[in-house]
Amino acid sequence: MSAEEPVAWRFSTPDPATTPPGGVEPSSADDAVQATLPQSLAGVFDATFELYRRHFLSLALIVAAVYLPIQILLQAAVSLWLRPLAQHANFNNDALPADPASIFLIVIGFLFTGAPQYGFPGLVSLGALAIVSGPVAVAVSELYAGRKITLGAAYRGARRVFLRLLGGWFLVAMSFLGLGFLTLLLISVVISALTVAIAGQLPQIVATLFLIIVVSLPYLVGCAVTALYFLFLTPLATLEDLPLSAIPARNRQLVGQRRFLRSWGAATFLPVVTFGLQMLMAISVNAVLDVFSLPTVVHFLLATAFSCVIAFFFQPYWMIFLPLLYFDYRVRREGYDIRLLAADFEARLEREGSANLAATEERPLPTDAQPAPLNAPPAPSEGLPSSPSDRLSSSPANETDWSREAS
Repeated sequence: MSAEEPVAWRFSTPDPATTPPGGVEPSSADDAVQATLPQSLAGVFDATFELYRRHFLSLALIVAAVYLPIQILLQAAVSLWLRPLAQHANFNNDALPADPASIFLIVIGFLFTGAPQYGFPGLVSLGALAIVSGPVAVAVSELYAGRKITLGAAYRGARRVFLRLLGGWFLVAMSFLGLGFLTLLLISVVISALTVAIAGQLPQIVATLFLIIVVSLPYLVGCAVTALYFLFLTPLATLEDLPLSAIPARNRQLVGQRRFLRSWGAATFLPVVTFGLQMLMAISVNAVLDVFSLPTVVHFLLATAFSCVIAFFFQPYWMIFLPLLYFDYRVRREGYDIRLLAADFEARLEREGSANLAATEERPLPTDAQPAPLNAPPAPSEGLPSSPSDRLSSSPANETDWSREAS
């Protein structure tokens, strides 16, 4: 196998006797072929949910092994340190606190911790998700090939790229924020010019439209660049073992011009589906807990438990989606489904050949059989010609041909 093949395919040969690609248990050969056919973007979203549902425990435990302990520590840091510090510094009041160092410490603290109680990630949570996405990609590639995966095997398959994933997603975040800031700056200049041109009188509908543009356009621009150059960062780094310098070109090759809008839509809606729904559910749960006026310790324990469970459910989704979309693009562009089916067929032939050889070797000899002398010619098999000339003369078709020539 060449060095360009994904790392997961170097573990073992796909076993067609187990679950086929995509984790779907087929009832016929048509179902097995259907699992590797190109899918629409909505079909990939559905396949992600289906794969996650079938292998929920395995995939969720891979994420929970690292992400949940970090979430619990961040919850404790926010509840026991940052929030009391903010109350002591009057951070939530209109009046400026007397100690600027407290403001700086609180801002930096929340920048790293985020607001885990409400599902808003900080730098620590994002770094943990970037690292965990590698083992999940390994697990999805194994499940795609119809093989089982364990927690230890998933982390062993991705441990060499942890720092690469961390640095790569940090580069993506910085590029996203930089492009968003430049886009916002450009929009501000345009709005200021229009305001001056019409003497500061903007109609209400125009002001609302500009507000929507200010909020959405930087996000859309960042998603477009991410889709073009970094959408498959985790699969390319983990499964193809590419360095960071080669990932943008390879990602651009897979996306191409024909699949750019599809990739842009995936990069735009995927954070909304995962982080957006997680934040909405976390905010709703905390609002319900605030109604009961629970003791501080009970409120902290319940809020921590609910936020961890919500993150435990939502966060694996985008990590599963990206490898599945990556395999779908390889099927469309490189015929990856043909290569996968060829590997299955080759493995089946090897297995059948080994089984036939073992059956031949284990066939018992007759009890009255005597060993033939070493210099004795081989005895002809019963009912079969013993030489090529005998085969030629014993063939009915050949007898007809020779008799026709003689006549």
